[in-house]
Amino acid sequence: MPDPPKPTLRATYTSPSSVKTFTNPITAPLPSLETPTAVKDKVTYLSELRASTKQLQEEINVFLTQKMEEDKAGANATGTEGPEAGSKKGEEESKDELMEENYGEEEIGDEED
Repeated sequence: MPDPPKPTLRATYTSPSSVKTFTNPITAPLPSLETPTAVKDKVTYLSELRASTKQLQEEINVFLTQKMEEDKAGANATGTEGPEAGSKKGEEESKDELMEENYGEEEIGDEED
């Protein structure tokens, strides 16, 4: 029987103009659902999953910050930034609502370091 594939943490960012996939392999074996797994193995896997999630989140944040800066620079170059920009487009959304629509809502959760 071949070895099962290694687990990979994956997140995909999709926008109207692009798609970007972030991946982070997890080296600890995935605990079996069919046979009892030692607590130590589960703890090792979950610990690595948590660290991998944090690393992936940092990569996504860097990407989104860069994307926001590019969009802002593009908007400044075309003159669509500022209070009149929304009225020119007939939109009544605030800057925060537009950013939320483009980049997703910032979720603030419990962070343990």
